[in-house]
Amino acid sequence: MASQKREDHHRIYYIYEMERLYRQGAYSDAELGERLGTDRTNIYRIRKLMTEELGLAIVAHPEERGKYYLLPGQEIAHIPFSREEAVALYLAGRRLQQQTRTGQRHVANALEKLSTALGRPLAEKLVRAAAVVLAQEQDPQQEAVFATLVRCWLEQIPVRITHRTLHGQPRRYLVHPYQIEPSVWGDGNYLIGYSDYHGKLATFKIARIERAVPATGTYTIPEDFDIHTLLNHAWGIWHADDDPVTVRLRFSRYVTPRVRETIWHPQELLHVLDDGSSEWSAPVAQPREMVPWIRGWGADCEVMEPTWLRQELAAEARRLAVRYGVATQAQVPRYQRLWAKANSRTGETHPLICHLIDVAQAALALWEESFTEGLRQRFAQALNLDVDAAGRTLAFWAGLHDLGKASPGFQRKYKPAVTELETTGLPFPPAFADEPCYHATITTCTLGRLLAQVTGLDQALATSVAWALGGHHGAWPTALQVRNTKQNQIGDQAWDEVRRTLVEALQQLLQPAPVTRLGADQEEAHAVLTLFSGWVSVADWIGSMEDAFPFAMAPVNVDEYGELAAYRARRALRRLRWDGVATYPLRPFTELFPFQPNDLQKVAMELADQIQEPALVIIEASTGQGKTEAAFYLAARWGHRLRQRGLYVAMPTMATSNQMHRRTRAFLQALGLNEVDPLLIHSQARWLQDAPPPSLQTEEEPDAEAERPAVLDMQWFLPRKRSLLAPFGVGTVDQGLLSVLQTRHFFVRLFGLGQKTLIFDEVHAYDTYMNHLFRRLLGWLRAMGTSVILLSATLPARTREEFVRAYLGDDSAEMPDVAYPAITWATRTQGARSCKIPKPPGRLVQLRWIDRSPQTMVDTLQALLQGGGCAAVICNTVGRAQALFQALQAAGFLDEQELLLFHARTPLAWRDETERAVVGRFGKDGQRPQRAVVVATQVIEQSLDLDFDVMISDLAPVDLLLQRMGRLHRHERDGRPESLAQPTLHVAVDVDQAGVPAWENDGYVYEPYVLFRSYLALQERRHIATPQDTAGLIEAVYGDGPEDLPAPPPAWVEPLERARMKMEERERKAHFEATRRLVPPPDHPDLLWRGSDDLQEENPAIHDAFQALTRLGPPTLSLVCLHRVNGGLYTEPDGSGPQVELDEEPDSTLVRALAMHTVQVSHQGLVRHFLDTGRPPTGWQNHPLLRNHHVVIFEAGEAQVEGLPYRLRLDRTLGLEILRQEPA
Repeated sequence: MASQKREDHHRIYYIYEMERLYRQGAYSDAELGERLGTDRTNIYRIRKLMTEELGLAIVAHPEERGKYYLLPGQEIAHIPFSREEAVALYLAGRRLQQQTRTGQRHVANALEKLSTALGRPLAEKLVRAAAVVLAQEQDPQQEAVFATLVRCWLEQIPVRITHRTLHGQPRRYLVHPYQIEPSVWGDGNYLIGYSDYHGKLATFKIARIERAVPATGTYTIPEDFDIHTLLNHAWGIWHADDDPVTVRLRFSRYVTPRVRETIWHPQELLHVLDDGSSEWSAPVAQPREMVPWIRGWGADCEVMEPTWLRQELAAEARRLAVRYGVATQAQVPRYQRLWAKANSRTGETHPLICHLIDVAQAALALWEESFTEGLRQRFAQALNLDVDAAGRTLAFWAGLHDLGKASPGFQRKYKPAVTELETTGLPFPPAFADEPCYHATITTCTLGRLLAQVTGLDQALATSVAWALGGHHGAWPTALQVRNTKQNQIGDQAWDEVRRTLVEALQQLLQPAPVTRLGADQEEAHAVLTLFSGWVSVADWIGSMEDAFPFAMAPVNVDEYGELAAYRARRALRRLRWDGVATYPLRPFTELFPFQPNDLQKVAMELADQIQEPALVIIEASTGQGKTEAAFYLAARWGHRLRQRGLYVAMPTMATSNQMHRRTRAFLQALGLNEVDPLLIHSQARWLQDAPPPSLQTEEEPDAEAERPAVLDMQWFLPRKRSLLAPFGVGTVDQGLLSVLQTRHFFVRLFGLGQKTLIFDEVHAYDTYMNHLFRRLLGWLRAMGTSVILLSATLPARTREEFVRAYLGDDSAEMPDVAYPAITWATRTQGARSCKIPKPPGRLVQLRWIDRSPQTMVDTLQALLQGGGCAAVICNTVGRAQALFQALQAAGFLDEQELLLFHARTPLAWRDETERAVVGRFGKDGQRPQRAVVVATQVIEQSLDLDFDVMISDLAPVDLLLQRMGRLHRHERDGRPESLAQPTLHVAVDVDQAGVPAWENDGYVYEPYVLFRSYLALQERRHIATPQDTAGLIEAVYGDGPEDLPAPPPAWVEPLERARMKMEERERKAHFEATRRLVPPPDHPDLLWRGSDDLQEENPAIHDAFQALTRLGPPTLSLVCLHRVNGGLYTEPDGSGPQVELDEEPDSTLVRALAMHTVQVSHQGLVRHFLDTGRPPTGWQNHPLLRNHHVVIFEAGEAQVEGLPYRLRLDRTLGLEILRQEPA
């Protein structure tokens, strides 16, 4: 009998241990036997018992042969508990049940099982207590949510949740659950995990999760995640990235004994004083979470520090006093009764004086924590003040941006305030309902005179400051708008007095210094006011963040509220990651790059030490000569010496931006800025949002634009625009050009670009219209103290001179002689100069001519690649590339893996795969195939470091042909086929019977006159020597006269002249369109008050005249390609990827997926069709990123466009095809 009991005990032990281990992983019988000290046969018998008699789902592992594991999701059984342990779990369950109003079946069932296990007679009473839970109101939805969260947490499956904030709207999130944690203070349970939307850990109250659905895939909880460490400084459940704040409280002697009974915080210190009272302190991550607990002690608890928490409790006490009639509103000064923000749902308002202080402190926080010393010095020198005085003065001015809200025209917008203000003697004269009333314009109307009177500022200077502040919503007011503002909107003497009081209150708080100038000359003054306007707009957005600056209640102590607002502003900057200044350490060239500098880079290094002020540098050299590394070195040296704010790299296209982003990140890491990741900024990168935009408090103005300003302003907190404000960014040239177009908040862009180094790559790719914009941008960048580096393989002399003179702001500046390759540089004090670069070893590229027919090109490739080799075929249009690719497929001499098609008219997700495949095979360190052909468009002619043995190219402008040639024999390598040992470019061009070239669709891509001249310059050549021939060819094609070109054949004369006239007409139009859209130059006397057309960005639905075009040409359209599979819509044709509900606003994860499946289309038939007949889906129309996107739904890879003779076909290999339908 005793031996049988021992055997039973051993078997029970093995069952418990085997179940525990099976839950952890998969084991073979032999492994478990060795681990548990028994033989494999015994393990086998017990495993069979556990599956057949105990019902445990122990199954063979699908991938690890001979091993078994317990299926996830099985009931947890056979956990031995002592009675004390069972009671502890019972108490935890009771606590969980008491926290919610609705019954939770899993809680009731757990309580019942625990109660039964405890034995009679106690069990019967406890079972009844469990029944109370089931008697509560049931919530099956919450039960389902909890079950899903538990499953996803335990099985490490991402979960999609729909969560609503207490007063907000539901929002969808993708979360990796790391922990389900109860609140210490009993307000529920919380899900803690990585949120894709926030880009970091986030906390969600489970009771507010309306829906939870498992997502695809799995995740791994980081090894360094520890809930105890995370919440070590938390008061309850809320953790923070910031350092904890020391909270110090004083308790009265009456409650000190109660305080001593409990450990309220793991790191608390309690000191009992002689009079019986006590001081309690602890480092707390989110002290605001303590407010209800502190409030619960009433007058027996006093907050000693931090100051802002004491002030918040004091404000709370005042609200309580008013609520209970202990104090009345009569104690509120008249100027503090004016409101700036209102919540119509709750009836709360935020006092105007508080908002002015909020924004002033936000501006000061930016000055102290985000601005470099160089930028602070720039402002201080312009104002002729020291840095501290300049900061206080400018923050004082910034705070006065909304002074115009102290007017009857604005205050009447919130009806409940009118009667109260009238009782204080502020009259509201009648106003017509349709009279416009812009509070920012009223600021301009009223502030200038008050600044002069109160601070002694010169009246002209005061007027300029007021005008700059009047533009804080995006555009400076015009002189006509100021003149037409009605007196009944501005108010009478009583309103003047209250505005003066506001100015004096802010003056007393910030102590501005006397100012006698805004700059040494008009240009510097305008530059300072433009930077200031951008700064004020950003400060206003920060000061309007709802969660950072909650509504206050008057009366307020201005000094105390100023301290509180300063703390809130610094905290807001930390949340936005705008605190701290990236400083450039000094690094030698060989630490930044893994090679020795070449001749070009050595010249750049010497130049970096010579230039002592913001400069323009133009580096012209052949592809592959290290221009980018030279530019990075210059940027690093200038950043250190000139104390610049950062770096922005502007590329001509999105594809080149993606490539440059990787190179810029590597450079910054080599520089030692490991914590800095440059933001990628272009029309696709904007989707890759690392954090949600904050909610902005707004006043609803009847005269606001159709799209509310807050919706548009929030876009500035998205990466696409925020990257201009961040220290380091990479993107397209378009974002830079927008800063000199009459767009809303153009001065914010200029502010973001000021005092940085800007690198513009491939500047030869700009057309006439872009060149006009770019020259204006160069003038503004010099005025902003920005250094500019231009990189180009080839630049016409005229273009180079125009760029230099534009930067210097001097159309008559003398130009140096420049011999290619060269570095040209210019500063305001030293003028323009040039550095010679030793010419690299030349190379000879053979030139061959073929016709454009697909058959000729197929035959040529077949002959060229008989002995192997890698060829590139560059077509000027996507349609031609697709047709040629299909012709090569049909020819059959290449295997499937030997043929690639690479162009931009394909979803980004697929295009990235193709780009990686191209770089992986033909890049410098690629796994090069024995034979291959890449058919591509212009996507491979810039920035991609590729090397081909032979190339065929459609005829293009000569500078682009030279650029394409740079991909021929680019790298030194062995093993090229003997027949391709000499680099050869085959140029494809068709001519008619008279010998005149036929441009077909290429004439829509490139200027026909330039194509004519390029053909004339090249047609008699059999080779091109680089770099020797480069400058001559460029001048021959782009120079002013025909002297360097062969005489055209007689048949060419008429079409050539026709092409020239059309080009000149287009250039005149481009000049007109650019001039009409551009902001004035920085020295324009009417800069501030001439007005803005408020051109719109990225809205192809409006007329061209109202668009901020950075490129002149037909509009394009963003099409999101979705696939209907089994009745649902998905991003991939096989039904993989996320499912899309078009009537729901997508979360950030889905937005990324939609971005990766978006195609830009320029086909004008399609563009006009969608703009005229289609609308974005319902769930996208108010989304700041999706509102101008349209959807195409494919079934089996095809989509019919109703009303047009086209059908669309989408294929992973060919991309998007636009096929004409033949009439039936």
